[in-house]
Amino acid sequence: MDKFKKHTLVIGRKADAIDNLSIENYLMKRCEPYEIILFLWQSHHTVVIGCHQNPYKECNLPLMEKDQVQLVRRKSGGGAVYHDLGNLNFSFITHLDQADVQRNYQLVIKALKAFGIDSTLSGRNDLTVSGSKFSGNAFLEEYGVHCHHGTLLIESSLELLSKYLTPSKLKIESKGIDSVRSRVVNLSTLSEKCTVSEVKHQLIETFKSAFDGVFHEEGTILPECYEAYKFHYNQWSWQIGSIPQFNIEFESRLSWGSIMVQLEVQKGIVENCHLSTDALNDENFQQLGEAFIGKRYQKEAIYQCIHQWISEETIRRDLIEMIII
Repeated sequence: MDKFKKHTLVIGRKADAIDNLSIENYLMKRCEPYEIILFLWQSHHTVVIGCHQNPYKECNLPLMEKDQVQLVRRKSGGGAVYHDLGNLNFSFITHLDQADVQRNYQLVIKALKAFGIDSTLSGRNDLTVSGSKFSGNAFLEEYGVHCHHGTLLIESSLELLSKYLTPSKLKIESKGIDSVRSRVVNLSTLSEKCTVSEVKHQLIETFKSAFDGVFHEEGTILPECYEAYKFHYNQWSWQIGSIPQFNIEFESRLSWGSIMVQLEVQKGIVENCHLSTDALNDENFQQLGEAFIGKRYQKEAIYQCIHQWISEETIRRDLIEMIII
């Protein structure tokens, strides 16, 4: 194993993805040369997407909104993942010249052997057992520091994972990176001893014994240390405004006629709109389509246009139900 002067353990105290990703950024910023940090954390009821992904293609956003599931865009690439308290996340943080992804994988694989689980690395960034995935991984470089983070499905709700990561049936074309759908498995089904707390304990013990040098367990990281990073994750310009260009189409046959709305969206802004309908109602459909152009592709802006230009309540309601944001 590599010679590190210091190996540091940090345990996340909040089950919030934005807090934890912000802490991760803070740890990258303050990581010392010849230090390796293991950050273990959890998030409640969250879908986390890669930096190049389009959430409208990756997630069931209407269901997530209904169930109050948080959507968070991380800085690393890779696919969409679902977090709940049956999932454990790990982050290995080192300076670039000491980064070793294979070493990190082997630490996780070794920790799971304590439960009689023989896992393997599949493809570039998945850990699997008998072909079923339990860990997706992604990578980030900033400040001359490397971060390798991943998920561990231990006791997660695979039913909810499937629901939230199955997109709505929309006609959408996007330049974003699509997730690769895989068969998944909870580690708890492979060993009854495999609980979140036990896996966390085993990862800590494996990490502590893997390196020479001083072992240090960090105390609670105060919010003021990472507050500036939270601001980034909460920005509309990051969550939605950074979506790659995409086209989306809504079409429906309703009691008052058929309608099709085609939108071209660039960096979260509607750049073009084509609206066609055979409705006989005296409504301002043409003006509505023109009003969409230049607006943010977000519920408040689009629905405000509908309320402004459509007077009949039934048509308003149908359009709002049809245009899913």
